[in-house]
Order: sequence, then C-alpha cells, then structure tokens
Amino acid sequence: MATKRTGKGTLSRAERREAILDAIDALFADRVDDPDDPSTSVSVDTLADAAGVSRPTFYQHFESADHAIAELHVRMLDQELDAVADIVIKRAEAKNYDTPAELLCHGIDLFIEHYRKNPASRYLWNENRLPVSSARLERTRNLENVSLLIDLFTELGFLRQELTESERARVGMEIDTAWQLADARMRDAFEPDSGYGGLDEMIAELKRSVRAMFESESSAFQALAPN
Repeated sequence: MATKRTGKGTLSRAERREAILDAIDALFADRVDDPDDPSTSVSVDTLADAAGVSRPTFYQHFESADHAIAELHVRMLDQELDAVADIVIKRAEAKNYDTPAELLCHGIDLFIEHYRKNPASRYLWNENRLPVSSARLERTRNLENVSLLIDLFTELGFLRQELTESERARVGMEIDTAWQLADARMRDAFEPDSGYGGLDEMIAELKRSVRAMFESESSAFQALAPN
C-alpha cells in the first residue's frame, strides 16, 4: 500500500519521524569512526541539526534527545531481532537444533554478528549512551519475545504441547533470566575494568552460562519436556 503524504513532495508525519531516526543513526555511525569525539552527551540541537529539522519540528516527534535515542535503539533491536528470528526459525523448521540452549546460543551468535555490522548500535553500546527510557522500551519488547520463544520451543518439541499458565511462567522466567544475563554481560564487556579479554571471550562465557542454565536438572525445560 502506498504511503500517504501530506502534500506534493512533503513527508507524512510517520515518514518524517523515520527520517529523523535515520539521520540520528547516520550521526552515530560517523561518531564510531571518530574516537577523538569529545562529546559526552547528545543534545536536541545536535540531533535536530543532523536531521535538518528545527527544534519545534523535532519536539513534534520526540519528547527529548533521550527519547529519540531510545526509539532508535529499539528500532535497531527490532530490525536485528527480526533478521535473527528469520534465520533461527528457518533452521528450526529444518530440525537443526537438538536443545533449546543450542537454539539460543545460535541466536546470540547471529545477534552479535548483526550488532558488529551496525556502527550506530556499536556507538550506543560502547559509549554507554543508552538512556533509561531505552531500557524500559527494550524490556517491553523482551517480554513479547519471551512469549514467542515459548511458542517456538513448544512447536519444536522441547516442551509439552499443553502448558499451564504457571508452567509457562516458569519457562518464561528462565528465558528472561538468560536474556537479562546476555544484556548485562554485553554491557559489562565494554567497561574498561571488566576483566574480559574482548567481546569474543565474553560471548563464549555467556553461551557457557546459557547452556548450563537450560541443561541443568533443575531447569523448567527438563521438567516440562515431553515424556
């Protein structure tokens, strides 16, 4: 369906919002390649100038600079997770996963691959510039993804076809814990005194933790697996 425009050659409100986010994305991508950039914060003026819009126009779409950055971060996550999900689901349909831990570890590898290819995403992570509002939006998306993963694990035969509400909650808690662990480990990896030998070492440790969590006898996946 064709996108509605407000007039000849004029972007619609939705298109303008996306165009602003595109410009901010490009701004952060440039900063990744400029290690001498002395800025420690990003202002509305900086983002509006990058997008080629006035402050009033910027505020028509975003409440603050943090709000815009949070929206950009969640958009990046959505794009990266959609790409990862497509690959994982296709592989799952081909029965190429033996355990839920294997599926999740492959998903981690794919996500990191997309992360490395996205300079704006690297900038936001590396510089710890993600605002609190970004974490709240990301948390909402995470809970939605947990529910989808439970359905996928059930379809793959890792879980019984019929789970009670409390059983779904147990499985969801394990998935969410693994997700939060991944998030924390990734953030820690960029701290100067983290003790990690680099991102690769951190990812390897993360996957070991995920496997241990999902393959332990106390795991809900073990208790709720088909007989």
